[in-house]
Amino acid sequence: MPNSEDTGGDLTIMDIKLTFYDFLSLFIPGLLLTALFVPIYTVEIGFFSGILLFAISYIFGLIYHKIIEYICKPISNTKCLILKAREKFIDDFKNRNGKDIEKADLDTDYYTAYYKLIKHNALGAIPTLETQFAFLRNMILVIVAYAIAFSDCGLFSDLLHDDIITCRLQILLILFIPTCLIIAYLIQKKIHYLVWEGAYYIDSLTKEQ
Repeated sequence: MPNSEDTGGDLTIMDIKLTFYDFLSLFIPGLLLTALFVPIYTVEIGFFSGILLFAISYIFGLIYHKIIEYICKPISNTKCLILKAREKFIDDFKNRNGKDIEKADLDTDYYTAYYKLIKHNALGAIPTLETQFAFLRNMILVIVAYAIAFSDCGLFSDLLHDDIITCRLQILLILFIPTCLIIAYLIQKKIHYLVWEGAYYIDSLTKEQ
């Protein structure tokens, strides 16, 4: 999907959103992946080593993010999901207003509708939802890796020194996997819906003026 961090707008606001996006979607997964290879939990981190750790984690997270984004691109923006969100907006409009929407007034191309929102600075909650979606999507394989790492033959098998806690943590991580998938799917649906809804009302207000 088009992402708000790739677009123009108020520089100060976009800097804040980009930093938030980077922290959740790039740095945290990158830091957790780095910890699988470097035992940072056993090392005292000073100023220089902290900067180095941040740089490595960020770069690692960026590479990982791009790989996951490439793999998931055909899934996250499937035509089927986009059209279902459009039809749901049409049905909801009829239920709220008691009349059918003029389909001629509703964009047929999702990306045209998205960039219309950008042009009118009307993305609203969409950038936040995109950040949440990217974070959940990027965390799924990380969670899988940690579930394996806490197994009997994993990297962290002796870290907690308590079989009961380790077992419970593994169960929790395994439960997180389908939960993240479901929540990410629901967020993606919401983003599609908001794009169609926002583009329609922008057109309506423009015509009234």
